[in-house]
Amino acid sequence: MNPLRSEQDAFRFLILVIGVALATAAAGVLGDGQTALATLVALVAGLAVGMRLARRQQFAAAGGTSSERPPGLPLLLVAPTELAGAALAREVAAEEGTRSVRAVLLAADDELRDSASRRAAELRALLGEHGIMAQVISVARADAQTAVAAELRDGVVSHVFIATHRRDHPAFSEEERLVHAIDASSATPVVAVAFSSG
Repeated sequence: MNPLRSEQDAFRFLILVIGVALATAAAGVLGDGQTALATLVALVAGLAVGMRLARRQQFAAAGGTSSERPPGLPLLLVAPTELAGAALAREVAAEEGTRSVRAVLLAADDELRDSASRRAAELRALLGEHGIMAQVISVARADAQTAVAAELRDGVVSHVFIATHRRDHPAFSEEERLVHAIDASSATPVVAVAFSSG
């Protein structure tokens, strides 16, 4: 996926690359190879942190609303398989600007064998009725955080939408921990919405 969405972004990136190359070359000429390497590492780390902070500030300045999310980026949906129904599809469709979804369905081990693929196909069809293209994978609940981290690492998403059961459901505390773990491990905005199962 190309993070440079415009010629202006590509030009800024080119200027940054040239600046980093010139600073590294100057450090190599004035110092030695280790100085050049240290300069390169420091500049790249500083740029990465700066870009991450700028992304967070842009989202916060926009009030954290879905209407201010970057257009064209897919939403990352995380939901237990039993919540993957019409109500969830309607709620995702209500997220302004959502045209594509990467979904991670969380299944119990026995569901992985029995019904997870059927639920994934149903969710894909329900989202399709709202004009939303979806890629859906099913994983064991125990592997949820790892699967979400892989999805976030593999591509840029507008935000993470996590469907949970209501507070009185036995699975809620585990789902709440997952929400907090995902939120703490990523700069990507996280939205959690509770649903009734069934």
